[in-house]
Amino acid sequence: MGGRRITEKRDVYSFGILLQIVEHGNNFHGDPDAASEGSQRWFPVVAWTRELVQRMCKVAFWCAQQRPSARPPMSSMVKMLEGETEIAPPRNLFHSLYGNETDRLSLLEFRKATLDPLQALVSWNDSIHFACKSLDWDDQGLVGKISPSLANLTLLKDLFLDSDNFTGKIPPSLGHLHRLQRLVLSNNTLQGFIPSFANCSNLRDLFLNRNNLVGQIPMDLPLNLAFLDLQFNELTGIVPDYLGNMTTLLVIHCVYNNIQGNIPNGFATLPSLQYINMAKNKLVGRFPQAIWNISTLDSLCLSYNYLTGEVTSNLGKHLPNLKELVLSGNLFQGHIPLSLINASKLSLIDISNNNFTGVVPSSIGKLTKLYKLNLEDNKLEAHSDQDWEFMYSLANCSELQIFSITSNRLEGHLPASLGNLSNQLQVLYLGGNKLSWSFPSGIQNLANLTRLGLSCNQFTGGIPEWLGSIKKLQTIGLHHNDFTGFLPISLSNLSLLGNLFLNSNKFGGLIPPGLGNLQMLQQLNISDNNLHGRVPKEIFRIPTILAVDLSFNNLDGHLPTEIGNSRQLAYFSLSTNKKRKSLLLPSFGRQFPKVSFNDITRATQGFATSSIIGRGRYGSVYQGKLFQDGSDVAIKVFSLETRGSQKSFIAECNALRNVCHRNLVPILTACSSIDSNGNDFKALVYEFMPGGDLHRLLYSTQDDEGSSDRRYVITLAQRLSIVVDVADALEYLHHNNQRTIVHCDMKPSNILSDDIKGTIGYVAPECATGAHVSTASNVYSFGIVLLEIFLRKRPTDDMFKDGLDIAKFVEVHYSSKVSQIVDPELLQDEAEFPNGSPLAMKRQRT
Repeated sequence: MGGRRITEKRDVYSFGILLQIVEHGNNFHGDPDAASEGSQRWFPVVAWTRELVQRMCKVAFWCAQQRPSARPPMSSMVKMLEGETEIAPPRNLFHSLYGNETDRLSLLEFRKATLDPLQALVSWNDSIHFACKSLDWDDQGLVGKISPSLANLTLLKDLFLDSDNFTGKIPPSLGHLHRLQRLVLSNNTLQGFIPSFANCSNLRDLFLNRNNLVGQIPMDLPLNLAFLDLQFNELTGIVPDYLGNMTTLLVIHCVYNNIQGNIPNGFATLPSLQYINMAKNKLVGRFPQAIWNISTLDSLCLSYNYLTGEVTSNLGKHLPNLKELVLSGNLFQGHIPLSLINASKLSLIDISNNNFTGVVPSSIGKLTKLYKLNLEDNKLEAHSDQDWEFMYSLANCSELQIFSITSNRLEGHLPASLGNLSNQLQVLYLGGNKLSWSFPSGIQNLANLTRLGLSCNQFTGGIPEWLGSIKKLQTIGLHHNDFTGFLPISLSNLSLLGNLFLNSNKFGGLIPPGLGNLQMLQQLNISDNNLHGRVPKEIFRIPTILAVDLSFNNLDGHLPTEIGNSRQLAYFSLSTNKKRKSLLLPSFGRQFPKVSFNDITRATQGFATSSIIGRGRYGSVYQGKLFQDGSDVAIKVFSLETRGSQKSFIAECNALRNVCHRNLVPILTACSSIDSNGNDFKALVYEFMPGGDLHRLLYSTQDDEGSSDRRYVITLAQRLSIVVDVADALEYLHHNNQRTIVHCDMKPSNILSDDIKGTIGYVAPECATGAHVSTASNVYSFGIVLLEIFLRKRPTDDMFKDGLDIAKFVEVHYSSKVSQIVDPELLQDEAEFPNGSPLAMKRQRT
C-alpha cells in the first residue's frame, strides 16, 4: 500500500474484501475469483474470526494504556486496522499495576476497581498504613464504579468523589458507615435508586446532585441531615412528609427532577430551614401553605412548576427574613403582594413568566437591598403617570443591578425617572411592550449598563450619538421598532460590544465601516432596514465575528474578499438585497442556510419534550423538520444558563465550520439570535441520522435498552467496518484537519448510523479544543469502544466489579479463551447471516 494517506476508495476496497471473507468463510488474501473455487484451502470462518478478534483486542489494549504517552496516534490505528502495519503491544502490557492486593486493604481494592488516567492514586501501595477518616478525590478524573470496599473504612467521616466519572449504582454498603458525616458524590453519572442511609446517624451533608439517579426521595434519610442536595437527577414521586422530622435541616435542593405533588405540611415544623429550591419539577396546586410559618427561610425557589392561584397576600409578613424569592415559570395570577415590603432583606425577586396582573406596587422601592428584579412575561400594566410611580420608587434601590419588565402591557412614554435608577444597574430589559416616543433619554445616566433591551416596542426617531458613550455595553437590542435615521457612528466606540441587534427598523444610509472597530463583536443583525451602499469589509476582519445578517436591505456591490478569510464566521446572510451583484467566492466555503428562532420553535413544536432525542451537558437535541424539503434534522439547543455553554457553542462553530468528512455528522447551519423574551439563543442544526446509534444496535435485544423488539444482527464485517470508519474519522480530526480537534465523549451512543441497514460509523462531533484534553484521551476511549463492539458488553455491566473492568476481563481471557467471551453471533456459521447484506452493497457504492 506504500504508506499513502488513507482514502475513501481504500476503505471501500478493504470492506469489499472483508465482505467476501464473511460471505465465503475464507481467510481471503488473494484473487477474488479464487474464493469460490475451493474454500477447503482456507481457514474456517470461526478460526479466522478468533484470530481477528484477538488482533482487535491487541489494538484495544494498546489504546487503553493508562499513560497517555503509551497510546498510539489514530493514524497508526487506521493503518493497523487496514493491514498496513503489524503493531506489537508494549512489553509489560499484561503486567498487573496494582501489586499484591488483599481484601482487607479497602483503598487498594478501590484503586483496583478504578481507572486512574491522571494517576491520582499512583502513589498508593500495600506498605502504607491506612487509618482513613477522610477521602477527598474530587475532580481527579477517576473512572469506574464506586467500589463497595469503601464500606470497610469504618472510621470514615468524609467521602468526596464529586466531579469524576463514576458510573453504576451507589453501593448500598456505604449506608453502613455509621461515622460518616459528609458524603459528596455529585457531578458523576451514577444511576439507580438512592440507597438507605438510615444507619448513617451522623450524616449531615448528602450531595448526590448532577447524576442520573431515579426513584423517590428515600423515606428513611438520617434525621440529623443539614444539607440535602439532589438536584439534576431523574427522581420522581412526592416530597416525603418525613422530611418534616429533620429538625436540623438547613438546605433542600431538588431542582431539575420530576417530583410531583406539593410541599408537605411537615415543612411548617422545621425550625432552622433556610433554603428551599424545588425548581424545574412537576409540583402542582396552590402556593404551599406549609411554607408560611418557616420564618427562618431566606431563599425560596419554586420556579418552572405548575403552581396556580394567587400568592398569599401576607407573604412578606410570614417570611420576614426572606432574601431571595423565585416563583418564575408557574401559573400564578393576581396582584403582586403589597406585603413584600415587610421582607426588607429581599435582594432578589423573580416572578417572571406567570399571569400576574395590575400595576407594580409603588412601594417596591422600599426594598432597598434589591439587586435583581425580574417581572418579565406577565400581564402587568402601566398607562398613566400614577401607574409609573414604581419607576420613581425604584430610584431608592441603590444596589439594583438587573431590572427586566419585558413582555408586559406597559404603554406610552417612559418617565424621566428612568435615569434615576441605580448607577450600578447593568441589565435593563423593557422590550415586548407598547412603549413609544423617542429613544429614552434617561438611559444616558446609566453608565454601567452592559445589556440594553428595548426591542418589540413602538419607539421612533433616531438613536442618539450619546449611546456610544456607555462604554460597558455588551449587548444592544433595539430590533422591531420604528427607529429612523442613520446608524450612529459612535457605536464604534463600544469596545466591549458583543451583540448588536438593530433589525426590523427603518434605518437608512450606509453601514458605518467603523463597526469594524468592535473587536469583541460576535453577532451583528441589521437586516430588514433601508440601508444601501457596499458591504463594509471591516466587519469581516473582526476576529470574534460569528454571525452577520444584512438581508432585506438595498445593499449593492461585490462581496468583500475578507469574508473568505473570516475563520470564525458561522452564519452570513445577504438575501433579498435588490441591487446586489452576486459574487460567490471560492474561499468562502460552505453556504449555511438562514434559520431563525421562530423557525426552530416551529420545527421542535415549541421545544416539546416529545421532540427531544437526546440530552447533554450544555443542552438538548430535538428532532424536527426545518427546511422546505421536509427532511428531518437534529437541532442542538444550547442551555445558555449552564456555565460553559456559550464557550461550547463558539468552540463547536469554530471546529465544525470547515470540517468535512464522510464519517462525521454534517452540520447544516447554526442559529445565534435571541428568543421571544430578548434573551440570547444559540442552536446548531445537524443532519438527522435515522438509524440511531451503535449503542442501540448492540443492545437492542437486551432487557433495558429500548422498547423495540427488533433484533439487529451485526456481522463481523460490519463491526470491522464501524471500527475502521470511526478510526478514520478520529484520525482526520487529530491530524488531517486545519487544526487538532479532540472528541471529548467517545462512546457507542455517539456513533450514529445514517440508515438502519447500514451501520457505518459516524462520529457525532461534539468537539472542543483546549490544553486540558488531548488526542490520547480519544485513543483510550476508542480502545474501550473497540472491546465493546466485539464483546457486545457494556463497560458498565454488572459483571465488572470488585476491580474487574472490561479491559482486564479481556486480558485474562485473551490467550486461550477469546471464543468464550466474544459476542456469540460472531462465531456462528456464516450461513446464518444474510448474504449480500444491504450494508455491504451500500458501503461499496459510497
